[in-house]
Amino acid sequence: MDPTSRKQSVAVAREILLEFGVVEGMDCFSFPDTGVWKTDTLSFRPSKITDLILKRPETASFPVLARFCDDHITGEAICELSDGTPIITVENDTLKFGFDPFAMHLTNLNERFRSSKMDGLFLSALVTYCYTPPYLRRMLRWAARRYKTSHIRSIRDLPLLGVSSNVIIHLLEQHLLERGLLKQRNRPPLAVVTHDIESDFCQREGRETVSSVENDERVHATWFFVPCPVEYSMDRGEVRRLIEEGHEIGMHGLAHDGKLALDNPAKLAKQLRKGKNILESAGAKVVSFRSPWGLRSSPLLLTLASEGFKVDSSYPDVDTLGMTLRREGLSYNRPFRPLIVKDKSLMEPLPLWEVPMTGPQDVQMVEDLGLSGIDMLKVWNYKAEFCKDFGGVFVLHTHPIFLVKHLDQYVEILRGLKTRGFKLLRMDDLALELQSKLLD
Repeated sequence: MDPTSRKQSVAVAREILLEFGVVEGMDCFSFPDTGVWKTDTLSFRPSKITDLILKRPETASFPVLARFCDDHITGEAICELSDGTPIITVENDTLKFGFDPFAMHLTNLNERFRSSKMDGLFLSALVTYCYTPPYLRRMLRWAARRYKTSHIRSIRDLPLLGVSSNVIIHLLEQHLLERGLLKQRNRPPLAVVTHDIESDFCQREGRETVSSVENDERVHATWFFVPCPVEYSMDRGEVRRLIEEGHEIGMHGLAHDGKLALDNPAKLAKQLRKGKNILESAGAKVVSFRSPWGLRSSPLLLTLASEGFKVDSSYPDVDTLGMTLRREGLSYNRPFRPLIVKDKSLMEPLPLWEVPMTGPQDVQMVEDLGLSGIDMLKVWNYKAEFCKDFGGVFVLHTHPIFLVKHLDQYVEILRGLKTRGFKLLRMDDLALELQSKLLD
């Protein structure tokens, strides 16, 4: 492994340890200095630290893209490759890998892009799409989603879990627990309720109905508003009413046209300031952001951080549908601070929390897949339990225009989360809690 790659892997490892609450713990892990990128299948064996992994059939064996070495590793095997070769072992209190787990994790966080920039073809296609007339965009979006859902016949066909980073990071955490460097986790699982406000119905009738349910259930949500919508006018009165009820107001792009994530940093900063000023003129304190259509890029994250945003929730853990073409999601459901490359080799975390969108959007489940409210509730519950098991945050990603048609299921998921011990937070409160944990 070249020195730059090694430094990046160490930086990723140290950031993970810091998020665990461990300052020193690198001596607990061993991973190779060399190796080539390839895809293979990891299969886990029974042991103390694989107990949860084996309890879930979908996590016991899965394909992974990683930097594998050819060296034989010694110790008690707890994971093997498709040909039976031991690839993760425990020896003398050290968790040993035959691949670089931190390079794998960093690649997942970049959604399998080696460059921090979107490739030229993808960028050109998005720019062309954004400047086509609205009726053509609707047709293209419909065609793209039909293509991506053509193989889906039931809930079982939905790609709901991205397991590689979730399982490997959980494995690191369990090993630290076994070594006595971490206290047994006794904090409650976390969930965030979010709504994207993209139409006049969403901000009026939908807002009134959904917020009434939340007030009855004593739940405070994060409502992502579009400051300069093209198809309707944002109502400052509706924003103020939500603030008075204890909800958070986040920013959902500037005009919901998809262009924000494609702009250069200078133009992007100007538009973020404009949108922020509009929302803050209605009394909001804006620190949370979600990109329209889930479009994202490294320049967007950098600019959000420089403009004072504390939370972004634009990256899905599994990209099931949408206009993101080749991107596959992060395979990760825990909040993290995005790492940026500085001085070509050094990496440092941004002062921004990325909270992956772990709950599939209601628009995808209802409009694209035609799921019933009962089936949608099954998906929500399934993902919530997975997040709970692997230390992630369950993010309920909804639109009032769909929720009002499935209020019974919405009430049921809110009550179910509380019954199962979830702590429901707004995005801004989650960021404060995460930051305070780093300072402990």
